[in-house]
Amino acid sequence: MEGILLLEEEMTQGVFPRKMKMRPVQVDYSLKGRWDVVSLDSPTSWATVREQVLAEFYQRFGLIKLGDGTKTIRWNEQTWRAVRDMMAFEYDPRYGAAGPSNG
Repeated sequence: MEGILLLEEEMTQGVFPRKMKMRPVQVDYSLKGRWDVVSLDSPTSWATVREQVLAEFYQRFGLIKLGDGTKTIRWNEQTWRAVRDMMAFEYDPRYGAAGPSNG
């Protein structure tokens, strides 16, 4: 399922509280995070939710699991900052009646 691009300002405007299904997308590397249902209680909660979603993305793509089960860093701090800065988000319009502005 392809999502619909979510603009940053959509996350801090509209009706609150809201729940939506979203995922992070890094277009340059063709990487898509997993779909998660997130809850936003107010416009200020977006910053916390964004960090949680990005942390999961980093755990999935920024680390490499080695044969012995340990993990090592794939992206150094400079690369991760660049990836984060270019991160986009998609939402699933099938979840909820009105996408990012559902109540």
